[in-house]
Amino acid sequence: MATLKKEIEALLIQFGDNGHSGDPFYCGVREAVVRPPKEKKPARIYLDFSERMWKGITQEDIGEWMDCYSMTDTELMFQLKKAKGWCMSHGARGRKRDWPKFIGGWLSRAQDRGRMAR
Repeated sequence: MATLKKEIEALLIQFGDNGHSGDPFYCGVREAVVRPPKEKKPARIYLDFSERMWKGITQEDIGEWMDCYSMTDTELMFQLKKAKGWCMSHGARGRKRDWPKFIGGWLSRAQDRGRMAR
C-alpha cells in the first residue's frame, strides 16, 4: 500500500495534479459540462404541408435569390413550385430542418443544370 501511494505521488509530481491531489482515483478526464438545451426558434421560411404552400418568404428573399442565382421572377417561382412538389411527393425525406438551405441548394442545382422555365 505504501509503494502504491509513493507511485501515485510520483505520477502527480511528474504530470501535475490539476487540483485533484486529494483524489487518488483521478485519471485526468475532464468533467462533463452540462448546458441547458438550446431554445428552438421557429423557422422563418418553411413549407406548410397542410396548406401545400411556402410560408415566410419575403420580397427581399425573392430579390436576393434572383440576384444570387441569375433568375427571372418567373424562373424562380417555377423552381420553388418544383421544390414544393418534390417535398410533397417524398414524404419523410421531403421534411427538412433548414428550409433556406434546402431552397438555396435547389436553386443552385437548377442553375448548374441550366433547366429554367422558358
